[in-house]
Amino acid sequence: MAFAAYSVKDLETSRKFYEEVMGFTPENIWVDEATKTGYIEYGFGPNNEFTLTIGTEREGMNAGLGGACVSIEVEDFDAAVKALKGAGTTFTVEPFPTSGCHMALFLDPSGNQLMVHKRNAN
Repeated sequence: MAFAAYSVKDLETSRKFYEEVMGFTPENIWVDEATKTGYIEYGFGPNNEFTLTIGTEREGMNAGLGGACVSIEVEDFDAAVKALKGAGTTFTVEPFPTSGCHMALFLDPSGNQLMVHKRNAN
């Protein structure tokens, strides 16, 4: 997989969410200030081998719930959930355990679904 991408309704609001609430650091930024369109790439993994891109909506690429979900692995599941809730984030599925992990689903400012996830210790 090359990368995952989410369309967003408002790039500035979404950037604030992904950087201030989620703690992501942008790797590549392209913004047209005149039209308020563009994209931002966030790299993950030891060598940034995975990229999450957010970009302004375009025809056929709309923001919101559509079945896809990016899962974010965290060190401290309870702290991550607490921080997200403290930021007023909307949860679509409250935190729950499975035999192999803990997870919860929430929305970004454009209604795209994300998952906070923590694998159980082996």
